[in-house]
Amino acid sequence: MAGYLWSEATERRAQGSLRTALWRLNQDTNVLCAGPNVVGLAPDVWVDVDAVMSEIRALTRTDTPIGATLCMSGGRVLERRDLLPEWDEDWVVLERERLRQLRMHALEELATLWAGEGRWREALDAALQAVSLEPLRESAHRVVIGIHLREGNLIEAVRHFDAYRLLVRREMGIAPTSRLTELISAACTENSIPEMRAHRSMTNR
Repeated sequence: MAGYLWSEATERRAQGSLRTALWRLNQDTNVLCAGPNVVGLAPDVWVDVDAVMSEIRALTRTDTPIGATLCMSGGRVLERRDLLPEWDEDWVVLERERLRQLRMHALEELATLWAGEGRWREALDAALQAVSLEPLRESAHRVVIGIHLREGNLIEAVRHFDAYRLLVRREMGIAPTSRLTELISAACTENSIPEMRAHRSMTNR
């Protein structure tokens, strides 16, 4: 840590600077705890990332008070923030991606839950947030399309499918999976709209 923070100083001077910094930090508040080989945050320090992670884990436990509350409000899972966005160290990049993946799953779960309760606005907002975190993620788009269909907005569902189909073709040179295309095809068939643009794109391409 001393070498990382004072990379241009000698080892002895860097270690001295670290000791001084730790002493000054703990003069006014016990932010850090330090041992012979480890420096970390004190146990009672509140960290927003820890709070988000706790809420993500709690979302799967709707039988608990916090889980039920989160399913009603969405909590911090809906907040649009990245982990240390200006840092590019390897460990930060890995943790940032882990948090992003967990948030995407949580947002999809929230959107599906809220759609089941008929809370269309909140469901669509959560699903579109998942899409914004990773525009190529098909499961997030499938949730968006499913919400449109359950709400009775077939045209919106077809429009979203078409936009996603063009996106993955342009960016990846591939087509949506059969699971997604069959979802739209079944909805169009059920509503007797075989000539919909999305339906044509699935059968002709």
